Amino acid sequence: MPTIKHLTQSYGSLLLFEDFSLDLQKHAITALIGPSGCGKTTLAQILSGLLPVESGDLNEFESLSISYVFQEPRLLPWLSVRENLTMIYDDPSAIDEILSAVSLTDKANALPQTLSGGQQQRVALARGFLYPSDLLILDEPFSNLDPQLKEQMIQLFEQLWIRNRKTVLLITHDHKTALQVADELYQLEMPPHRDAKHLHLTLDRKLRNETWMQGMQEKILS
Repeated sequence: MPTIKHLTQSYGSLLLFEDFSLDLQKHAITALIGPSGCGKTTLAQILSGLLPVESGDLNEFESLSISYVFQEPRLLPWLSVRENLTMIYDDPSAIDEILSAVSLTDKANALPQTLSGGQQQRVALARGFLYPSDLLILDEPFSNLDPQLKEQMIQLFEQLWIRNRKTVLLITHDHKTALQVADELYQLEMPPHRDAKHLHLTLDRKLRNETWMQGMQEKILS
């Protein structure tokens, strides 16, 4: 099990984490929620190797291959949709399959700037799932979308995850999104963080209605 043990980390002069520990369940979706500026993205960057660890241990993370979906699609604008995917995994049949899964087969040869924002984010999700990674990190991937498109993207994410059940860390400030999809949920407040409130969500995703999510949100915030 990938684990964070006794992490101490600052951002400039701000102490974000102090002797902080957290576990990631394999083949499950772990949501890390909290307000803007609380250190969620910093933690994701540490786990992905984009930031060095000041103090503490990241057990098993060094042996994991990691894919990352950012808040913005971050596609290469001079490459087509297919070429953006080929850059990270050159398997034509796998690319055809993932393009079909995200309903973009007819856009395979299109450049990113000709796509809508939602289509570009679908390509970003497809890229994240296409890469044969052990851990998929999603950093606020739905936050820039309007409510209807956001709901569609969350459903698409669930469909893609069911296909291969990657170990996923979802970074979000949105309780509803986390409660819709997560198996494990950690709530951060404001730093410095020494622990995080943890909930294990056992209810089947298909049964998670608004009433249940409201009750769980109240439990998180109490």
